[in-house]
Amino acid sequence: CAFLIEGALKTLIPAQWVQRWLSQEAGVRGVLLGVLAGALTPGGPYTSFPIALILIKAGAGVGTIVAYLTAWSLLSFTRYPMEIAFVGYRLVVLRFLLTAWVPPVIGLLAHYVATSSAPLSRSSL
Repeated sequence: CAFLIEGALKTLIPAQWVQRWLSQEAGVRGVLLGVLAGALTPGGPYTSFPIALILIKAGAGVGTIVAYLTAWSLLSFTRYPMEIAFVGYRLVVLRFLLTAWVPPVIGLLAHYVATSSAPLSRSSL
């Protein structure tokens, strides 16, 4: 299934679009689009990680990918109906309000680290 998703997305998402809207140079715009895409991506890791891989190969920025994966983990809107059914809307709204800020902040931090003058290497961590 992941390979089918990867093949379909390679066709549907042109690399020029990714490089214009989601690249490192897109900055905040790319991070915010990554958050939106992550929050709207349905399914589990067999869906989201192939999408992230395609975006990386097409030239998406580090901040965008980090924001995408973080939003997918924390904000996945497709999970909200099930969550509301099990734990009620008040807890879901509280969880959303407490975590909604995390993906954009983490994405912007990743963008800043990736574009800083001192690149990270395994030895510097």
